[in-house]
Amino acid sequence: MIEIINLMVFYHQTLYRRFFLVAGALESADREFDNLAKEIDIYANEVKLKVESDDLNIELNTTALKNYLDLKFKVQIDKGLIENTFNNKSEQIIIELNAFGINSLKDLDTLLGNNINKFYYTGDEQNNFLGLLRNIMMISDPDLYFQKAWNGNWRAIDRAFIKHSKKLGIDMNVRVDKYHLDIF
Repeated sequence: MIEIINLMVFYHQTLYRRFFLVAGALESADREFDNLAKEIDIYANEVKLKVESDDLNIELNTTALKNYLDLKFKVQIDKGLIENTFNNKSEQIIIELNAFGINSLKDLDTLLGNNINKFYYTGDEQNNFLGLLRNIMMISDPDLYFQKAWNGNWRAIDRAFIKHSKKLGIDMNVRVDKYHLDIF
C-alpha cells in the first residue's frame, strides 16, 4: 500500500513539475515574441526615416519596400488608384524583383527615375503594390521580366495594361502569345 501511495506522489510531483516547466517555456516564448515585435517596429521606423530622407541604400525586404512605395506613390494611394498591399505575396514579389536585378531600394528608385506616372494606369480594377511592381518590371524590360522573374507566377494580364504598354511602345501581345497568358 505504501508503495502505491509513494508511486502516486511521485507521479503527481512529476506531472506538477512538467506543468510548471511548460508554463515557464510558454512565458519565455511570449516574452521573446513581444521583444521581436518591438524590434520589428523599431526597424520599420528606422526604414521609414531613411526612406523619407532619401537614404535608399537598404536591402530589399517587405518592410523597406512598403515604406518606399507608400512614400513614392502617396498621391496615387490617396486618390485610390493604388492599394498599398502586396496581396499576401510580398515574399514572391521580392523574389521576382531580385531575379530582375533589383536588390535594394536604390536599385528600384534608379529604375523608376523621375517619371513614375508611366508605371501605373487606370484599368478595370484597382492596382496594388504587387501589380505595380510587376508593371514596373514589364515596362522597364519586358523580355528580362518574362525570362528571369516571371516564372509562371501569374497567368492573366489586364487588357488595360496591354493598351497602356502599347502607348509606351511596348507590344505586350507578343508576350501574351509567347507565354500563353489570358487577357481579362
